[in-house]
Amino acid sequence: MLQEQMAVQKAAPVRSVFLHVKSGARYRVIGYCFLEHNNEAAILYAKHDSGQPEPVWARAAHEFLDGRFRLEDPEG
Repeated sequence: MLQEQMAVQKAAPVRSVFLHVKSGARYRVIGYCFLEHNNEAAILYAKHDSGQPEPVWARAAHEFLDGRFRLEDPEG
């Protein structure tokens, strides 16, 4: 599990900004977690610069990194 989490952190660093390809919305990676039902590595993210409180989302890392989101700003 640790190697998988390290690979996720390298591919989607905290504070990096990703574009959701389908909706065009921008999201900032805010952390990592494991999904309770299968211990799969996941990415925590929230809407970037909306100017208002936004929910935090969790998505399995393999789904987040499969092309649904495109890295826009690796430095945040």
